Parts: sequence; structure tokens; C-alpha cells
Amino acid sequence: MYATAIPEAERPAPNQNRNGEIPYCFVLDDSYKVVMAGPASAVDPLGALYGADSAPESLPGPIDRAVRAMTSGWRSSRNAGSNAAVVSGFRVTVAPLNGETGRRMAVFIERNL
Repeated sequence: MYATAIPEAERPAPNQNRNGEIPYCFVLDDSYKVVMAGPASAVDPLGALYGADSAPESLPGPIDRAVRAMTSGWRSSRNAGSNAAVVSGFRVTVAPLNGETGRRMAVFIERNL
């Protein structure tokens, strides 16, 4: 079996999918506030989902509601598990994070292809 070489100019940058979009990752605390986000870029593909009154430390409304619904059963670390949904053309995946400072939530967002 042989691999086809892709010319340097056509290769996607590391961590990019075929459409050139970089998946987003957010870390939320138990009150659903964003404590960490990445990667930052000049063009926010989620920008259209934010309302005029959105707080800077919150997710866009439709995604926030989906994350809350997917994590509503996370009463203890025993019943916390990853889950996914499609919201406004984006695939949203949630996963529990546990550490010294308590529980956090990872939220991964990418275009639903």
C-alpha cells in the first residue's frame, strides 16, 4: 500500500480539519461559566449565535442550553459521561473533567459535516 503525497501548499495546518476550521474547546465550571477557551482566532464561527446581551464568560445561548441539557444528569462523578448533540449546524460534545479544584466540563464544538 502506498500513501499519496500532498503538496506542502495543500496540507492543512496542524489541528485543522479539511474545511480549514479549527475545532473549539471550552472548559466550564459548575456554574457553566467559561474558565478557559481555545483556540482564539480573528473570525469567530460562533459569533452569530451570541446574543447582544451575552456575557463574555458564557457560551452562545443555543449551545449553552444544549450543554446544560446534556449535563443535567451529572449529579455525581459516577453518572457523568460524555454526550453529543447537533446545535445550529455545530456538533457539540461534552465530557466531565475532574481535578484538584473540583469538577469541570469540557465542551468541544466543531462544524457538523
